[in-house]
Amino acid sequence: MLGFSIIWRVPIDAIHGVLGYFYPTIPVIVEELNVNHIDFNEDRFCKPFINDSIIHHTFGEEADVVKSHFSCIKF
Repeated sequence: MLGFSIIWRVPIDAIHGVLGYFYPTIPVIVEELNVNHIDFNEDRFCKPFINDSIIHHTFGEEADVVKSHFSCIKF
């Protein structure tokens, strides 16, 4: 089974995300994706994608400090 069991849903006319609420979702199974010719790759769809470029863009000069603080995470 893939996906989240609930999702944070924000009304279209809301100005702030704080006005959202949890909304249950329908689970998806790998077979459903395959039937629709969607290849499932667990690493691509289920793991966060954070690389050096993203870290440097986000944290600038502090990127190395951030990476050393979170050294348990493979970047």
